[in-house]
Amino acid sequence: MKKKYKWGILAPGKMSAKFTRGLKLLENVELYAVGSRDLNRARQFAEEFGFKKYFGSYEEMVSDPDLEVVYIASPHSYHYEHTMLCLKHKKAVICEKALALNSREVEGMINEAARQNVFLMEALWPPFQPIYRKTRELLMTGEPGEIVHLNARFSFQPPFDPIDRNSIYPLEEGPFLISEFIPLLMLCISWEFLRR
Repeated sequence: MKKKYKWGILAPGKMSAKFTRGLKLLENVELYAVGSRDLNRARQFAEEFGFKKYFGSYEEMVSDPDLEVVYIASPHSYHYEHTMLCLKHKKAVICEKALALNSREVEGMINEAARQNVFLMEALWPPFQPIYRKTRELLMTGEPGEIVHLNARFSFQPPFDPIDRNSIYPLEEGPFLISEFIPLLMLCISWEFLRR
């Protein structure tokens, strides 16, 4: 029987709900804890998805000695703070994209994960999708030939909602941090091929 990892959700919201639906499909996951600044919100999320515990603060949740992995879905401007909180409590972290606001923050997170000997990952799904993996595989074989031009686009227009972060960007957020970096993945895959 596979080991079941005890997962926690830091900042329950729309992305956390989507992520949790995916977690529920895995055999080696135990939905363990939810942490929110609002105890009621944590309780509601825990009850909706079947988590065992809920906490009215992030610090309380990460202090639980049985918690092993934390998914962070707070606004980007808090990713560094919340990731460091989890890492310092020796919790593995999957942090929603964008991992941080700048390379200095990312470097600090990586260094702390190494110091604590815990796993750290940005929750970036495209590289794991079959189309991206196949594209990378084809490029590495050289089969397509020389790349002379790359055109990659990604767009969507969500309905306007004055309190949704896709409509307003009050916390150092913006479209690039939320979704518009995805075409850069194709560039990165291609660049890896071009450097060979």
